[in-house]
Amino acid sequence: MNILVTGGAGFIGSHLIKRLLDDGHSVVCVDNMNPYYDPALKRARLAEFKDRIMFYETDISDFDALSAIFEKHAFNLVYHIAAQAGVRYSLSHPEVYARTNIIGTENVLKLACAHGKPDVIFASSSSVYGDRHDAVFTEEEIGKALSPYAATKQEGEKLCREYAEKCGMNVTALRFFTVYGPWGRPDMAPVIFTEKILKGESIDIYNGGDMKRDFTYIDDIVDGCILAQKNPRGFRVFNLGRGVPTPLMDFVSALEGALGAKAKTVMKPMQPGDMKETYASIQKAQKELGYRPKVLVQEGIKKFVEWYRTYHNKGS
Repeated sequence: MNILVTGGAGFIGSHLIKRLLDDGHSVVCVDNMNPYYDPALKRARLAEFKDRIMFYETDISDFDALSAIFEKHAFNLVYHIAAQAGVRYSLSHPEVYARTNIIGTENVLKLACAHGKPDVIFASSSSVYGDRHDAVFTEEEIGKALSPYAATKQEGEKLCREYAEKCGMNVTALRFFTVYGPWGRPDMAPVIFTEKILKGESIDIYNGGDMKRDFTYIDDIVDGCILAQKNPRGFRVFNLGRGVPTPLMDFVSALEGALGAKAKTVMKPMQPGDMKETYASIQKAQKELGYRPKVLVQEGIKKFVEWYRTYHNKGS
């Protein structure tokens, strides 16, 4: 197939592109290479496969530029992974999130509708569950958004449903739960904690450590993305997590074990926009997609640390 991946220089998008290429697909990648974090990391990800894809440094919020790409290529499938990430950054820069995550998403959907109606797979987020306090998050209901980022992901899902219905398209929204692994974003806990632990600096632990996350290894997320393309049917939503919430301090302990170093911790109150716990029900994805996450947190952290030491040449 000829597949468009938006946000292909990002953490999840780059891993997805590698899998698609291994599976024999042709890939067109769109990414604006924005400086939210160091573009050098994005360029390094792209270097892994850039000579095997068609790459456009384009912003999805630029309708005309994106339209030219759709006019040039006939896509069988669109993975819309591009988004302005970061919950806390969204509290101070909401306009950036509205432009990329809402306007950009509608541009992708509108152009897909106008150019052959390829299936679309949309990268959503566990943040859409917001203030829900259920023991486990099922796909049927979402909560009140706790950040502009979460609100834009909720709006993105609404747009997906709207375009699926009015254009007769297959659109699948995948709610990712705390993805981690090699090539991860430097603004996320695994990278921040690893860097500070290796430097002997203290790490901030919010809500006194009383937090849980459904940490999901990147390969399991990519597996779910690939499975979603094989069974499209109108508008559907699936959680992609490991289905096992991990206490934050257990995650820190796993990181300490992999690094062979003890973390210095500073306990801090809950941050605005944060969720105390995320816990994915993956029964629907298991039943309808055949999704089976395989990587335990201890194994995933070990693989992440191995990559981190190699990429940053930190030694052992």
